[in-house]
Amino acid sequence: MKKGEFHLQIRDVRLEDGGDYKCKVFGLPPKEATLTVIVPVPQPPTLSGAEVPAQAGQQLELSCTSSGGHPLPQLSWYNGTEAFTERYVRQQQRGGRVEADLILRRVTKWDNGLNLTCRASQPFPEITSARESWMVLQVNYPPSISVPTKSIRAKEGEPAMLTCLVDSHPFASITWTKHGRPIADGGFGKGTFRIPSTSRQDAGIYQCTADNGVLPIAVGTVTLDVLSQLDCAVFADPLPSDLEWLWRNKYGIETELDSAIAHIVTTRGNQKMTSTLTIPDVAVKDGGDYVCKTTNMFGSVMRNIHLEIEGKNAVVEVTDPIEVPASRPMPPVPKYVYKTGTIDSGVEDLELQEMYGTLKPRPPPRMEKKWELVGLSYSGT
Repeated sequence: MKKGEFHLQIRDVRLEDGGDYKCKVFGLPPKEATLTVIVPVPQPPTLSGAEVPAQAGQQLELSCTSSGGHPLPQLSWYNGTEAFTERYVRQQQRGGRVEADLILRRVTKWDNGLNLTCRASQPFPEITSARESWMVLQVNYPPSISVPTKSIRAKEGEPAMLTCLVDSHPFASITWTKHGRPIADGGFGKGTFRIPSTSRQDAGIYQCTADNGVLPIAVGTVTLDVLSQLDCAVFADPLPSDLEWLWRNKYGIETELDSAIAHIVTTRGNQKMTSTLTIPDVAVKDGGDYVCKTTNMFGSVMRNIHLEIEGKNAVVEVTDPIEVPASRPMPPVPKYVYKTGTIDSGVEDLELQEMYGTLKPRPPPRMEKKWELVGLSYSGT
């Protein structure tokens, strides 16, 4: 009896060669072997159902079909790299064709741009490779608007930017209106409306409207306030300790303005002090005379700013910027001073006296009385 291995070789294998084979040896039980003939899937699967963009809120059904191959492939749907579960996929076979339908019950704006892939794979990955087809899902949805800054304040003469952020598919056309009326140069189609130099006429309520053909349209609102600003600049040495604002309306009634009822910003520099009075939403009632006044040890000064508001649009007319000079020439800052003596500049009629750690102008002698008891007072040091 011979021992060894015996092989069955089939040349030019065909599909019908597949099946169960038996090896029989006399006196021994037969051994069985199964031959599976694999025919790779000839082409990637075919996708349908997304030839036109879907509408948000509607059901979408996508079909993946594969023909040929043996055994028939298993079809799987993927969102990126994540497979859809059987809950979303319906499988069916028809002759030599297999079909898998992906059912999305209600598509939303967040489904726009999904990368969907259908993969056809046979159960022998070491022999055949999977075939894939993919698509990018398009979903049309109505525009939505978000306004990053709903209320904008700009100083008169400065630029202003009004912005509406629009999300839509397809892209929406954007129009701007003011108080419900279209703006001639309102930046049609743009989400940002720019005013190069604001004036009182620009103040008001603006609306941006976005329309992409998918209802409903979206509307956003931006309010623009234009602030009128009055400046008062004081040049003096020594600088005054403070600067006051006074408002005299058209009836002659005076009101003292402070930070509690008005927006006042005062800055101090080298021999210069600037005070800015800002009037928000200026109207006819704000017209009149605005007076800035101040005092130092050499005297007091005041200047008048006339604010006139004409017509329905409340046009503001302001006088030229104000500069308040010293009321009289002031001695230069001394280079050095003795404890009691004269300024090195040669000015002989002003002497300085050290008093309480600071230098004070020394008045002329008065009947041998101590000069600090004469009743003179000084607002500066």
